[in-house]
Amino acid sequence: VVDVAGSPRLAESEYVIERLREQGCYCHTTEVSELRIETIAGVRQLVDNHGPVTCVWMRPTAEEAIANMDNGVRTLLEATRRGLVCTIGGYRSWPCSTKAFLEVLRTRECRAVLSREENAFVEAHVDETHVVNAYTDISRFYDQQNWMVRLADGPAERTVLAGSDMNRYAWRNLLVKSIKANNAVQRAVPVQTIAILGDKHADGTCETREITTLLGLYVFEGSMGGVRAIGGTGNTTASWNDRMALGCIKVDKR
Repeated sequence: VVDVAGSPRLAESEYVIERLREQGCYCHTTEVSELRIETIAGVRQLVDNHGPVTCVWMRPTAEEAIANMDNGVRTLLEATRRGLVCTIGGYRSWPCSTKAFLEVLRTRECRAVLSREENAFVEAHVDETHVVNAYTDISRFYDQQNWMVRLADGPAERTVLAGSDMNRYAWRNLLVKSIKANNAVQRAVPVQTIAILGDKHADGTCETREITTLLGLYVFEGSMGGVRAIGGTGNTTASWNDRMALGCIKVDKR
């Protein structure tokens, strides 16, 4: 488990390490600055102060990783790129949630290009999205409980407006304004799930909490391969507290 010095998420890492050890997997925490690439018995390997590393769970956020680029992150990037180590949760996958791209995925032209499995993936995991313009029939979005507007500019936590959070007049007025602003209207399909938080109680157990999640698309090395969940407590993404990103692992069964 790779992290940076002074990280406040140590309790979470320790919890995961304990669960992995119960499954017979040796795991430990390493500061990213300890990583280096060495040649052992003629084979280049990623190592830390404990010895050779075969798998890394990357904990730092993107901001932390950039700040520590010259302090070990660059080494991990090279090891991942060269296939010297399996890296979970970083650098070879990224969330793709561009509004226009999500809309294109459901067009007839795109469906003709994608495989049957990829189209099924889109139907199951990609929320229906429409970028509004002068040719859009906004009356199809009048059902406020099923739609939300993502404003064209700004981060999602400040620019997602759910129809369920406003009255009928305000919602329809927002739809009209969206024509000129080219806002996106997206189907609101929140999912309730249980999340395990990192902080431990006195008895050593981690806190669990019911959260609402919205799913996004993950792209793995240029192909669709999983979902990315943004979770929080509250009714809609615009007013969520305790926002968190929940990643996923793609298993390639060959």
